[in-house]
Amino acid sequence: MITQKRLANFYHQFATLINAGVSITPALRSLWESTGHIQFKNIIYGLRSEIEKGGSLTEAMKLYPHVFSTLQLSIIEIGEKTGKLGECLARIGDNLDRNYKIQTKLITGFLYPVFLIHAAIFLPAVPTLFLGSLSAFLRTIAMGIIPLYGLALLVLLIVKFSNRNYGLKRFFQYTFGYVPIIGPLIKRLAIARFMWNLSALHSAGENMVRAVTLSAQGCGSIPTSNAIFQVLPDIERGGSLTSAFKKVRFFPSMVIEMLSAGEQSGKIDEMLNKIAEYYEEESDAVVKRITIMLPVLVYLAVAFYIGYIVIHFYLGYLGQIDNLFQGM
Repeated sequence: MITQKRLANFYHQFATLINAGVSITPALRSLWESTGHIQFKNIIYGLRSEIEKGGSLTEAMKLYPHVFSTLQLSIIEIGEKTGKLGECLARIGDNLDRNYKIQTKLITGFLYPVFLIHAAIFLPAVPTLFLGSLSAFLRTIAMGIIPLYGLALLVLLIVKFSNRNYGLKRFFQYTFGYVPIIGPLIKRLAIARFMWNLSALHSAGENMVRAVTLSAQGCGSIPTSNAIFQVLPDIERGGSLTSAFKKVRFFPSMVIEMLSAGEQSGKIDEMLNKIAEYYEEESDAVVKRITIMLPVLVYLAVAFYIGYIVIHFYLGYLGQIDNLFQGM
């Protein structure tokens, strides 16, 4: 499996070589020699072989759609045509790095709550191990572990299946959009990705209509992309981004004002970057709040649960002793 981090490193190293004046084929040869990942090594070798046959970098990358996305291919194609390949490769690497950092923060934030949930299953069963038997201890643990892992497996299957089914994916994304905290976070991340993508495509030389289309498709959010697609006819008729986005009540007024300032000053790419940075910082703040609040909530729930189990156990134990004395 080729991770986003590995792919981001590939783009950054590739960009460094191209910006240093190394041509594509020698650059790929250098990357092939320095890569230890067997699967990625074979892909780089395949890219180099196609280019040596006379193909372009974009055409070679199209042979690996599971690795290089349509958005990445579009940016690279523009870079090859405009002579800005190094800059475009670096921008793709930066975007992948941002996505990877956000995902890493979310994953690490959930590790401690997951540990606490496992502790809530194992710790109450410890008295059973000492006062009962090993089999009773294992049965007690299994009663908690099996439903937990079953639920996790069910969620993974739903996510995997929904990614292959547009209707199901659309349903879940619109549904999660109404969930407090989570919904606004997803929206902020989608807007940030859209703005980064749009800045990368437009600064590379892509026309605005196609840049908006590709950026919307690559933002990772169906509600966001559908809202943006509504304004495409206005942009195709020559309208500005500001006037077009005003017609859909999706983008906050702050975004509209910043876009307007960027278009009036002729620094639209710079303003797109600023909007993306703002929403990325906002998303990062929300992620931090979630990773702080979630462990506390889980810890309290686990503490109450363990307390209940311990009290219930000793009440039963004392009850047995009381019955024993009454029988005497």
